[in-house]
Amino acid sequence: MARKVLIQIRRGLEVSIGTLEIGELGYCTDTKKLYIGTDNGNEVLVAAQTVGDMLKSIYDTNNDGKVDMAAAAESVPWSGVTGKKVLSESSTDEAPMTIPHGVAPVSPVNGDLWTTTSGLYLRLNGTTRTMAHTSTWSTVSQAEAEAGTVTSQRLWTAQRVAQAIAAQAMPKGPVTWNQLKGV
Repeated sequence: MARKVLIQIRRGLEVSIGTLEIGELGYCTDTKKLYIGTDNGNEVLVAAQTVGDMLKSIYDTNNDGKVDMAAAAESVPWSGVTGKKVLSESSTDEAPMTIPHGVAPVSPVNGDLWTTTSGLYLRLNGTTRTMAHTSTWSTVSQAEAEAGTVTSQRLWTAQRVAQAIAAQAMPKGPVTWNQLKGV
């Protein structure tokens, strides 16, 4: 195809390209960048792949301040992530994980963990387990421990366990046959 017109643009080393007029193009022969002049000065239009520049116009096309591929990675479901997940340790500033209150899933699967306003729940071996329940977060009293009558899920301290064992233990010393039989 015969060339009818040759259009050339300003070109040279990047340090000497100068300020371009609005709409004027400038090509940097050393860095392989193509600039255009705007009312805010020179703006890079294209940078050669070997230079390593990340252009907002190329990598952040929706102008949300995040590289498009990084923004896409944020929406990958956990099921698509492989390998062991290790949470950071908690600190006085924040916990490594937050599970907001919601409702129980209709069909939970093994390993599901959720909270509601009434407690913390875990699905394990086909059974939903109550890990902690707000209405039962009270500690067993000494009287309840010694009587051995607590049947609801409650919090037990080591002291209460010791009191329960001591209250239900056989007396020290000589033992009668009836004591051994539990009569």
